[in-house]
Amino acid sequence: MKLFEKIIDIKNIRQAYLDLAKKFDQKSLTARYVGIEGLGLNDVKSQAEEFCQKARKELIEITPLAPAICHYIPKKDGSLRDIYVYSVRARIKAQAIYRVLEPIFENLYSPYLFSYRSSHSSFYASRSVARRYQRYYDKDFILIADLKNYSDYIDQDILITKLEKTISEKPLMEILKLFIKNAVYKDKKIYQPKIGVIQGVPLIALFTNLYLDDLDKYLGPKICLYRRIGDDLIAFDPSLKKLKEIEKYLYQHLKELKLEIKKEKTRLINGKEKFNFLGYCFHDRLISLEDSFVKKTISYWRTSLLSFKPKNKMKHFSQLLYKKENSLNNQLLQIISQKILVNDEQQIKNLSETFFRIITKYFYGSYSPRLQKKLKKDLKNIKIPSLYKYYLEVHHGRKKLSDLFVSTKGKN
Repeated sequence: MKLFEKIIDIKNIRQAYLDLAKKFDQKSLTARYVGIEGLGLNDVKSQAEEFCQKARKELIEITPLAPAICHYIPKKDGSLRDIYVYSVRARIKAQAIYRVLEPIFENLYSPYLFSYRSSHSSFYASRSVARRYQRYYDKDFILIADLKNYSDYIDQDILITKLEKTISEKPLMEILKLFIKNAVYKDKKIYQPKIGVIQGVPLIALFTNLYLDDLDKYLGPKICLYRRIGDDLIAFDPSLKKLKEIEKYLYQHLKELKLEIKKEKTRLINGKEKFNFLGYCFHDRLISLEDSFVKKTISYWRTSLLSFKPKNKMKHFSQLLYKKENSLNNQLLQIISQKILVNDEQQIKNLSETFFRIITKYFYGSYSPRLQKKLKKDLKNIKIPSLYKYYLEVHHGRKKLSDLFVSTKGKN
């Protein structure tokens, strides 16, 4: 069966709808994200079959997509990030295509790519980087590069040419072009971007991965370790000359693809120098939490606790600690689980002590070692979680992360 026939099979389209519904329910997004037609997935539950049939008809007729709506969400630095929401039928169509193409592209990609792949998660990239760093700390040189929002700068025609080398079916290519050249509704205007691809459906991730696949396949075998995660690249090798050649090739190849490197975030360094990558800080053979992450975490604790003056502090504290989905306890567990490669025990201990200082200040208005001892007595009926204890249990004890999540569930 041809790819296009697999895509328009009604069973595939129905499953695409179910995939979307499940994913949006899990992320609690079903009611929040509404396309340009004013409908969300909740609105079409009772008429899901009708929507699937319409999506199939539009795929067969290669019907142009409704524009994706641009929304703005705040970034860490205070600026705004564009996010795009496709219509319900466009999402169903994109998912139906993705279900068929994803296994094909998965086999096509290089083994050096670790983004938007079920078989190559970014964690595996982080782990291989950590192992290389610790083993060859005083022998390697390291090239770290960051591309400038490359999904926004992808040349649409170059992307289409790359896709045509993989997909020979004309009807399918015409449908893919609709997603590549889709219009957007932004600031009360509809326009069609001339460069870049509009994020918002998993299908686009297949395109962005493919765009740099040739680069990955060229660079990967030439050095001891190369990894790419989206627009972040890192390369390790004991030969400085090799890495300089790699850097030169990288600039030339990206220029041909009409992409740019963030020069301020691109470095060629000695392996002993401090650097950040994928949320980790590498220094002195240790792997730590990034300074910015630590500051943000402490700021969150202070805001959560010190900005409130409830009448019943015990009750309020207990709710913050365990009751809510985004509870402080869950946040501590998430730090340990999401930053599992951290081995800077002293940093974790210091951060854990900061947590207790903030709690002490919450109850007594100030901090001192004497007040912290008093806190333990006054809160003997509430078990205050310890980030450091969680760290020790996972890294030096016998507990698994899943055991920690289960053991703290439902505490009060």
